[in-house]
Amino acid sequence: MNNFAKLFDSNGKLVKQDVGKWEHFSGRGMHFDLQTFDFDGCAHISELSMRALGGAMKMETLICTPYDKDLPLYSLDLINVVGKKTLIIEVYDTQIEIADLSTMDAVKEEYNSLKDKTMESRWYDELHLSPTCSKKSWGKATEQLASKMTSSYVKLFDEGKKCSRNEKIARSSAYVEGLIKNGGPAINSLSKILGKDETAQLFRKHIFGTI
Repeated sequence: MNNFAKLFDSNGKLVKQDVGKWEHFSGRGMHFDLQTFDFDGCAHISELSMRALGGAMKMETLICTPYDKDLPLYSLDLINVVGKKTLIIEVYDTQIEIADLSTMDAVKEEYNSLKDKTMESRWYDELHLSPTCSKKSWGKATEQLASKMTSSYVKLFDEGKKCSRNEKIARSSAYVEGLIKNGGPAINSLSKILGKDETAQLFRKHIFGTI
């Protein structure tokens, strides 16, 4: 897998956190590995990888939840099914004031020729900011887009405005609680494996770090 969390290393310090029993877990033919980090004392990062069908299907999810700088919440899913790759990048408005995302928009435009992946409408679509995109391809372009977009996001931390940690976490928590209440592809799938209550705690504490 790509381990996109390492891209944050170039712009600050990653401190690995203890996730206990969630480091490795399985269910319904799917095997998961989770690692989480504190990034430079200003954001929570989680990276969840999944493999199934004897390795024929793989998925890597990266989430960055800022709590000390006023930047959007960032989510990346890279899915590989027998070489066919789908990339979903979602940038969520959990900000107090809108940040300049033009560098991320430029990366999205650079890969505009990649075929779009049609996504179902979700309750959180109204929170999506302009760099949000979903693409599919058979080549390496999806990984390149994922790396460039993530690197562009990481660089925003250089100039990101300090903000109230409590207010920032509250905004991220509102989105997470919305996921728990209203659902989404990932939380729905994990709820079938772990149950709703345990999945909710996993999302709050380790996936998004809002508690």
